[in-house]
Order: sequence, then structure tokens, then C-alpha cells
Amino acid sequence: MAEPLYTAFTGDQAESNSIALLEGRYFLPALLDPATTAFLSHCQFHKDHLSVHLEVTTSDHVFFWSRNPEDKGSELHGLHNGHFKAAAQLPVIASYDALFRNIPLAMGFVPSNWQNLMNFAIEKKAGDLRLSKMHTIQLMNLEAQANNKKAGRAAMRYAEEHSLIPDGQCGSRKRHQAIDLALSKCLVWDLLILQRRAAGWISNDAKSCFDRIVHWVAIVAMLRFGLTWRVLSSMFNMLSSATHWLQTGFGDSESTLKPPSVIPFQGCG
Repeated sequence: MAEPLYTAFTGDQAESNSIALLEGRYFLPALLDPATTAFLSHCQFHKDHLSVHLEVTTSDHVFFWSRNPEDKGSELHGLHNGHFKAAAQLPVIASYDALFRNIPLAMGFVPSNWQNLMNFAIEKKAGDLRLSKMHTIQLMNLEAQANNKKAGRAAMRYAEEHSLIPDGQCGSRKRHQAIDLALSKCLVWDLLILQRRAAGWISNDAKSCFDRIVHWVAIVAMLRFGLTWRVLSSMFNMLSSATHWLQTGFGDSESTLKPPSVIPFQGCG
């Protein structure tokens, strides 16, 4: 993101400017390129928009950890899955853990123990250990991850209820499969052949597309999907302020990366 949008949507007025944009009250600078102007013009709340009240109840917390596998990996500075699964068996401790998850959602801040991310590479194809052919993933604090999952499910539920997702979006949705879209594409091609009509298409698998998502653009999209600014502040401030560690077969790195950095790294936005 470049000026003048960078200051407007990442500075002290980021919240008010983002809400103004979504409500159609923000005046777009005249110097913006046509593509950016067109995109921002479509960033608006739907009619009768209401934000979702996101709260982690004790029953929500217990249900989540009862279904979470104990051997699932986590960032090493926080508690392991086993701790939370054991604590969920005791109502008093479970209620405290649910409260600790609620405070960041309600206040929009990031606890210090959430501000650590462990980066390591996994094989895309079994046995191919070339670095360029591997995929870097990040392990985060389990409480932060649990909150992110809850927020993501709430946003998708809101978007489905208000028909905010195009019909052609088949991935990452309940009762939708990417194979359905592939079938539709093949049927369109068959019709074009039968009708002897000319057409063009593009099939693009963007490289590292999730790593290149601008945080503010994602925040605006999720505001449209019903989440509040404070919930999103907790989610994205964790990514933008976290200390990054690197784990390899030789152990964990002694040096770390932390924004702002001259070296771009995964999730820095």
C-alpha cells in the first residue's frame, strides 16, 4: 500500500477512515489509479449491516478443546494442547481460560505471549527437500489460534446468511466443493464447442498469495463480514507485531525477525 492510502488506513485514523469507507462517506483521493478506485468503491457495508457480538463462553471453550487433537503442534512459548484439554475438564479453570480469551476480543489488544510465531518449512511433495519446493507455515499461540478460528467461523456464517459471497466461490465454504466449480468450467467449455463460439479464459494459481495479502484490505473485508474493529485489531496486530523464530532440522534459530524489517516475511502484511 502506498500514499496517500497508507497513512489514512494504517495511522491513528485507520478505524474511522475504514468505517467511513464502508459507509460510503470516505472521499477517495483523485490521484488513485482506476483499479484501486474501482476496488475501494465496492468496499461498502450491505444494507442493514450489524456487527457480530463475538464472545467465548465456557461451553464454547470446552467444546473446542474437546475436539482439538492433543498432538497438534503449537508455538513453543505458550501452553500445549494437552494443557488446555486437561484444564477443560475442570469447570473453574475452563471458565478462567474462556475469560482470558475474551479479554483480547473485547479490548482489541494482543497479550505478550501471543506475540511469537514459529516458522518452519514442510514438504509439498514427499521427499522433495529443495527449499524452493517447500512450503513455510507458522505455528502460533493456541489461544490466539482458537480465537482466530472462532472469528473466522462467525464471519463466514454472517457472510453466508447475508449472501455476501459470490456463487462462484466454492472453496473454503460449507456445502461447496472446488470440484463443483471445475465441473461447471468443463461444461461451459463443452457448450462453447457445441455452439462453435469463441471464448477466452484464465486459470491462475497465484504464488504465495496469502503471504501478499495487505492487512488493511483483509480487515475491511472482514468488517463487511460482521466482525468488529476490536476483534480484528487483536487478530492483525498479533501478525504485525510478532517476533518470528525459525525452526529447522538443526534446531530453533537464535536470531529473530520482528516488524518493521527490511526483509519481508510471511504474514507481515
